[in-house]
Amino acid sequence: MSVLYVLLAIIALSVLMILHEYGHYLAAKKLHYPVTAFGIGFGPNIIKKQIGETEFRVGILLFGAYVEVPAMDGEGNLTIKPLHKVAIALAGPLMNFILAFLVVFVVLVGGNPLEPSTVVGSIVPNSSAAEVLQIGDKILQVDGKSVSSFEDFQRIVASKKVGDRISLVIERSHEELTVEVEVRKITYEGESFVGVGISGAPTKYSPLAALGKSFQELWTMIKELWKALVLIISRPKNVEVMGIIGITATMANFAKANLMLFLYLVALISANLGFINLVPFPALDGSLILVGLIESVIRRPLPKNWVNMVNIIGFVCLMGLMIYVSLLDIGRLMGL
Repeated sequence: MSVLYVLLAIIALSVLMILHEYGHYLAAKKLHYPVTAFGIGFGPNIIKKQIGETEFRVGILLFGAYVEVPAMDGEGNLTIKPLHKVAIALAGPLMNFILAFLVVFVVLVGGNPLEPSTVVGSIVPNSSAAEVLQIGDKILQVDGKSVSSFEDFQRIVASKKVGDRISLVIERSHEELTVEVEVRKITYEGESFVGVGISGAPTKYSPLAALGKSFQELWTMIKELWKALVLIISRPKNVEVMGIIGITATMANFAKANLMLFLYLVALISANLGFINLVPFPALDGSLILVGLIESVIRRPLPKNWVNMVNIIGFVCLMGLMIYVSLLDIGRLMGL
């Protein structure tokens, strides 16, 4: 695994966290609550600059971010309104959802590798397809059956056996041609498979079509994250969780394999970060949202000492879980 791809993964994760905290920052400023600090990274500060009421910091460990809004912790001269507390806490996850939407939009316009089209994207050398097809050819029919997706094409090819010939109607340079390919056992880059030796080019959407599709993709991500959360709670032994080390390694592998796959994974992680932070667990944004909603109903603030104690317990639990999962990640990477 190249160090370059690992660094790219770390930078991407840091950007997600920075934008999350920037969401809190923007909401607090918009609602006129002082923001005393906005930091990127942790550890001793290597850069500090005061701009207005906010001290901007850069820590020596350039990973993660944080924002300090005294009113959110019951400090400072201003008493925060409960629904303002909800809005500021909600702004971080919302920023992650917006980023996920934008990244998915870029992937769909640039070409979604998770949705191969019937346009030939690559051809395996020395395959039967290499003899008659060209990159850019669009497959219209397979054995007289119209195909609208690469899955349709794969389904028909999978029903054949080695030696069978398949008739294809293709479009090339605005002309329709009929060609034949043979199903063969192919060995390429150390792997063997049965097929004709082509892959579909990523499906590209127009910007207008990508807008609606991006909303659909984001909603699908959120639904799948909800299902995963329910599964973790109900059947934790059946779920393999991944920590920051495992996520970084996976992102690095995706970055090496395909830029668009990497970006799609960044979008999924951004949506995941937003979703997890909405969970009403102490030390997460969701707990602040819950506290704000409760305070808006009872019309008085909850005891500060009680809230702080619950958050400390939640933070310790989260740190313990992160250490445990990180050890599992290390074990998996070492093959243990």
